[in-house]
Amino acid sequence: MPLLGLTCPFSDPVDCTLGDPKFAIEASFHDAVSRERLTGLTPGMIQDGAYQDSLRASAGDGDGLVVQMAAGLERGGTYRLTAKRDGYQPYSRTGIRVGSGECGVIPVGIEAQLRPE
Repeated sequence: MPLLGLTCPFSDPVDCTLGDPKFAIEASFHDAVSRERLTGLTPGMIQDGAYQDSLRASAGDGDGLVVQMAAGLERGGTYRLTAKRDGYQPYSRTGIRVGSGECGVIPVGIEAQLRPE
């Protein structure tokens, strides 16, 4: 006798509700000595082979100060992140792997520790 009314839970389509596009890398910057979050813009970029994208402000705090920078709109890859902020040594991190799922890129959050000069 066949079983009726049963469905496979994996056969339902994924609902990728349209929302804001996501960045591959979302970086916040901190003073490596005091551990304080650095607010404001931190110039930098990501690179994956020939692809490059500049960091841009992506989140602020309640006072309107930038607390997060991001790059790589809806693009997976293996990235190098570089940044340079006045008063701090250049920052670089390689091998940042960003994957994609059924609904787009899966962002990677980076908490970069910047060393004072």
